Amino acid sequence: MKLAFSKGLNYIYLGAGFFRSAVADLFFLRPALIGFASALLLNIVTWLFTIALTRSIGSDIAILHYNVIFGIDKVGEGVSLYALPLAALEIFVINFVVAALIAGKKNALLIYILAAGSFLASAIILSALYFIYLVNFS
Repeated sequence: MKLAFSKGLNYIYLGAGFFRSAVADLFFLRPALIGFASALLLNIVTWLFTIALTRSIGSDIAILHYNVIFGIDKVGEGVSLYALPLAALEIFVINFVVAALIAGKKNALLIYILAAGSFLASAIILSALYFIYLVNFS
């Protein structure tokens, strides 16, 4: 039992070292670094905007989705808005981990696509929150 536990800890330690070196390799690609940093910054802005929006809505019912054809089609509590920045954060983390894992293989184009996808997802979610703000307060 002790040997299996020790082997498990050793695999975790070696895996963490591999991941640290993969992230270090990822940061040598300047466009990927700029893309992921800007996506992270945009994600932070999205979280701050969501916090401000839910505080301004308070405990009232918020309009969560508006469609031009059908009108208001989803209404709920303002706390439900936290699902949007959480989805952007999940996309960022998944794209960053995948990019770090393939960084050692020097597949730069795929890494750039993942960084741009993270930035684009955060930008789309921030614009969706802005339109939710417009629908709720206009």
